[in-house]
Amino acid sequence: MPPTASRHAAERLALIYDADCRLCIAGSARLVSLARPGSIERVGSSDPSLASRFPQISPEMIRQAMQLIGSDGRVYSGAAAVAQALSTRPAWRLVTWLYRVPGVRWAADAVYRWVARNRYRIMGRVGACDTGTCDSGACARRT
Repeated sequence: MPPTASRHAAERLALIYDADCRLCIAGSARLVSLARPGSIERVGSSDPSLASRFPQISPEMIRQAMQLIGSDGRVYSGAAAVAQALSTRPAWRLVTWLYRVPGVRWAADAVYRWVARNRYRIMGRVGACDTGTCDSGACARRT
């Protein structure tokens, strides 16, 4: 087995996502389903153990982008987290390779930042429609 394959087989990752964001909840679940089974643990931003388990991740980092933490403590953020998560499966490693291409990385990071800034407008917040606190108009678009 090549060194890369054994490293990926042994590595356990944690994916930190905004638990108040419908897009983030759905997107993180989809990303985990595309990764190697059992390789990624999803951890919502509302998890009470978040700060003690991952002191290197600040609330501001989570507000800006999802965070992927390797078993060695290394942190991947935003589009880099997506590429790293997908690299757990050999079939998706091409995505990681493409992400390393300078122009592709810049474009992927820019698209990710735009989506992250507008995520509540795209799909809304969890519970916002039920409580009447929807300020984005997402609730009106769904009905």
